[in-house]
Amino acid sequence: DELVHLSMHQHACHVVQKALLCCPLADLMALASALFRSPQDLSSVAENRYGVQVVTTLLRLPASLSRHALRNLHFVTLSSPISRKAKRVLLELQLHSVEH
Repeated sequence: DELVHLSMHQHACHVVQKALLCCPLADLMALASALFRSPQDLSSVAENRYGVQVVTTLLRLPASLSRHALRNLHFVTLSSPISRKAKRVLLELQLHSVEH
């Protein structure tokens, strides 16, 4: 998926972050859905040094969107080993979904 690829690019990740923070709700939902479509894609983004910035931006979104990301990352942790960075992001998403 192009959005996943852009989220892991050194410079394009900043554009994705800005889009997540500034676009209208309908567009935000479409972007979030594209990022959350596959648990493996979301895990790849979370484990990437630039993609983790995009996932961190997802923490600023309404908790209902973050919970979807949390479910996908949790699924990945059950089905395969993940990096420490992805585990840290998973913990942050869990804390965010509890707080909101």
